[in-house]
Amino acid sequence: MTWQATKQQAGHRLTTQQKQYVLRAESNLFLSDQPNQRQDPILKNQGVEYRKILGAPGGAYLSRIYLRRISIEDYSELFEIDVELGEPAFVMVVRDVDALTAIDLVAWPIKRPEVFGTYFEYAGLLGGDAAINPASFNEAPCPIWAAPLAWLQSGLRGCVVLNPWLAAPILAEAPGKFQCEDEDHARWLVDARDVAMNELMVPVRRAAS
Repeated sequence: MTWQATKQQAGHRLTTQQKQYVLRAESNLFLSDQPNQRQDPILKNQGVEYRKILGAPGGAYLSRIYLRRISIEDYSELFEIDVELGEPAFVMVVRDVDALTAIDLVAWPIKRPEVFGTYFEYAGLLGGDAAINPASFNEAPCPIWAAPLAWLQSGLRGCVVLNPWLAAPILAEAPGKFQCEDEDHARWLVDARDVAMNELMVPVRRAAS
């Protein structure tokens, strides 16, 4: 099967109404296109070269990333916009494997980047286009990151599992092996049945000197 055919078959299955919900939520959340003066310094402080990524292939992902206040619990898969009591967070659009179609929003608190969730629970993968693109596997296994911030820090290389159940069918179409962040991440991916152990490379942990 060609990559183009895979993109058509492996994408998220959203109804027309669900896609409209996403577009409406995106419009409501991002009413102003004026950049937040705090955004660039915060991203840079967290190791994200925002302007550099924005001008690179795939930079469309970052054309819609903003600071908002959200409410999200640890281990929750959903977030809510909470202007009054929420904590500062980054919110961005999640696109389908075609790298164009908006399918959800994902957010994570600035001070707790390991905690993240989606707005509708429609999206299984962030960076899903990389998971099925043969070019992502040419020189090395395709990275699977544990959180969206790590994906941004990598310059949008690889993908992030947002919802294991929704991600599994897409990851099954991958043309090569993946590399996770560490043993704990590998165990989570395997237990969630997203990636088989023989399709996953785990970095070797160096012994302390």
